[in-house]
Amino acid sequence: YNDNDHIELAKHLHRQDCPWLMSIDSHPRIRELYMDRCLLDIKAKYTAKNKRHADELLVSNRQLLEVED
Repeated sequence: YNDNDHIELAKHLHRQDCPWLMSIDSHPRIRELYMDRCLLDIKAKYTAKNKRHADELLVSNRQLLEVED
């Protein structure tokens, strides 16, 4: 995706009244586009092709509760 794709997605999601939740790679630009939404950093473990850990960001228009392991 390019920056315009992310801008259009953010505009679309900002117009939604229904609850929504998105998991996306944590990146400063994503934080900027959704700074007025609920953000929660999580560690994701990928195991399908290459095993790795990544920083993900949960973004929602509803409050997010952090859960301890």
